[in-house]
Amino acid sequence: MTAEEKLIVVVDGCDNLDPQSQPRDSNIFYLPRYLPKQVYFLLARRPFLRAKSGLLIETPAETLNLEEYPEQNQEDARAYVEHYLAIPGVGANIKSWVAENYQSEAEFCRELVVESGNNFMYLSRVLGEIPPNPPWEGGDWTLEGRETTVGANGIRPWKVPWNVPTAGLEEYYQGLWQKMGGEGLSEIELGVLKVLVEQEEAVSVEAIERSLCSGNPQFIDVDEYDIEEVLETWVEFLHQQEIGGEMCYSLYHWSLCDFLRLRV
Repeated sequence: MTAEEKLIVVVDGCDNLDPQSQPRDSNIFYLPRYLPKQVYFLLARRPFLRAKSGLLIETPAETLNLEEYPEQNQEDARAYVEHYLAIPGVGANIKSWVAENYQSEAEFCRELVVESGNNFMYLSRVLGEIPPNPPWEGGDWTLEGRETTVGANGIRPWKVPWNVPTAGLEEYYQGLWQKMGGEGLSEIELGVLKVLVEQEEAVSVEAIERSLCSGNPQFIDVDEYDIEEVLETWVEFLHQQEIGGEMCYSLYHWSLCDFLRLRV
């Protein structure tokens, strides 16, 4: 490197690292505590508690929350799908399938990006399983409100039933389920999770408490603090937003919600 050059190292998916695989008090991936000049690390991960960041650094650092840039995220997601369609061989298979089911690639791209919620894990797992046999073809899937006959122009007037899980998403979400506690969830954790998967909108801690205690004597001693503790341990799986002056919570993607609903 010359004196003018910069070295930028990008590390994605830091939340997938098992902290038990490293000695205590060591940085994730054994990242250095100090950085020389002109060397930068860009770390990407799902939301986390700062106290559990796994980082001990003595160098200037900034945190960027990508949820604050929805338009840029959507543009990146669209560019990702377009790039995938352009990959020789792989993209050609998808293009052929898209041509049979959509008026245009732009329409397919637009719908997939909307369904993804700008989530790149969702995009990669779904795109990777479209050719040659998408999980929603060859099965008895119910497409509510959609005609399944082929129109005069040869285009099916229905869209992909994105709610049909792919094997890739199932595998990924199974890992998240285990990180949440899986079959070892406590009674209150299971109760909170049931409320989250049953609600279509984000809910406040107070609303979760009301739902838990309504007709459930086992939760009579549960208060908002207990619920907040549970939500804090699940911060990487949740989307948080302020509604009417209250912090409200929902699972970060509808497909994760569908997956967990079948397990609680």
